[in-house]
Amino acid sequence: MIPPQPKSTVARARTTGSTSISSGSSNVSVPLTGNTWTQGATEADLVFGTVTYTVPGGCGFLEFTGQVQVNGTVVGAFNNIGSGQSTATIGPAAVLEPGASTGRVLTLVVTNNCSSSASVDAAKIDVVSFR
Repeated sequence: MIPPQPKSTVARARTTGSTSISSGSSNVSVPLTGNTWTQGATEADLVFGTVTYTVPGGCGFLEFTGQVQVNGTVVGAFNNIGSGQSTATIGPAAVLEPGASTGRVLTLVVTNNCSSSASVDAAKIDVVSFR
């Protein structure tokens, strides 16, 4: 049996700049471009990428967290492990065949429980479809 082959990159979700996240903010949607696509009925999609973020000094473990979601379902997550700038790897995560052509929206949602503002500096998340 021949394994499924990548068909194409169907989405390239990107930030357009740094997004400041205020202290005490929950479930903030980070603006993305290129984050929508239509998944074919018999396509399996693979989501992967990176999110670079900066948290202030003194921010404790798990005080800055993020999720990558497809149509509201979490496909990747990250959290701070210290202060300063870090890059989290997302995925790979599968979005299985939906059975009918389905519109998809990828979102990046973050929560900042640090004592001061943090930021999402860049996100580069790709979706590749397989048949």
